[in-house]
Amino acid sequence: MKLCEKKEEIVEKFAEENLSFLEKTLEELVQIPAPSYKEEARRSYCERWLDQFEIEHQSDEEGNLLIPYQIREGKENVMIVAHMDTVFDENVPLHLKKEGEIWKCPGIGDNTSNVVLILLLAKFLKEYRPEFSKGIWLAVDTCEEGLGNLAGSRALMREYGDKVCGVLAVDLYRDKIYTGCIGSVRYEITAKTPGGHSFADFGTPNAIWVLSELVTRLYQYQTEGCTTYNVGMIGGGTSVNTIAQEASMLFEYRSDSASALRTCKSYLEKCLEEAKKTDQVTIQCRVVGERPCMEKVDENKIEEVAEICCKKIKKNCGVMPQKAKASTDCNIPLSLGIPAVCAGFFRGGGAHTREEWLDISTAESSLRAILEILAEIGR
Repeated sequence: MKLCEKKEEIVEKFAEENLSFLEKTLEELVQIPAPSYKEEARRSYCERWLDQFEIEHQSDEEGNLLIPYQIREGKENVMIVAHMDTVFDENVPLHLKKEGEIWKCPGIGDNTSNVVLILLLAKFLKEYRPEFSKGIWLAVDTCEEGLGNLAGSRALMREYGDKVCGVLAVDLYRDKIYTGCIGSVRYEITAKTPGGHSFADFGTPNAIWVLSELVTRLYQYQTEGCTTYNVGMIGGGTSVNTIAQEASMLFEYRSDSASALRTCKSYLEKCLEEAKKTDQVTIQCRVVGERPCMEKVDENKIEEVAEICCKKIKKNCGVMPQKAKASTDCNIPLSLGIPAVCAGFFRGGGAHTREEWLDISTAESSLRAILEILAEIGR
């Protein structure tokens, strides 16, 4: 069928009929742990969910789940993707708390609710079989968070990058729409010394002291534009009366400019060299994650999709998203010259905290908005 003058009527009918089903799916899925690289249980749930409606799907070596719909030859296809992983490890309790219309659970908005929207899009396509001029890939991918290093998005673009004309990532909340990306380089830096007894060997270099001085120097860097740095984790040592033999930290630079990241790298290398005070001090540094910046992309096409998203979110959700930049699954297609936009649909907050929350009363409007966006970008 063609989604034309009856489009809004069809979308509204589907959203109303599937609202309770959406809520049930979200309640079940959000309580399944899905740390980066360990998303198997959540993917299995999604596969069973699709099987009950006999929806065609496939998976790849990175654990991504893909749902093809009327795929075209060449690049006349669009990919809509949401990541299934969260920042929380298996030991974090995932107990859903309902406080009226506010649902609380780690990972509920980043990004479980948006995975549910992808599943509902698949159900809509199965039931109504709309005719589009473009093919649609729906995808639920892995390893978007933290040191997952966008492994899922990288795998998708390796396989389908030459078959898509654009990507819409569904992530976070409805107040922002991301039309550019922030690149980053993450490092693990380790200082090693002979160590010893805190009294008998006093004066021997302490690995924690060496690392602390390094942090101080790194934080003296004068950033330009949209460039930041951060020490996110630090640890080491043996006991209170031991000169630490080893200490490590995780450090990152972020920027919307590839050249700025190269300048940051040069400054880091200089600081690392200065940190080697004596032959007793060893500094090791390795890259543990790298997210590319945007390269040359048709920005008019990015704006076209962004305007469609803003218009539909405003119409259905009553909120006009603010344009911003972030590190999302869009980093990979944007680095390859593929237009990509990231948008969210629910009202929520507290991402990456155990107090993360979602306003479930915005579920129906969220579903209507993404269905209307699907109809626009597919036509």
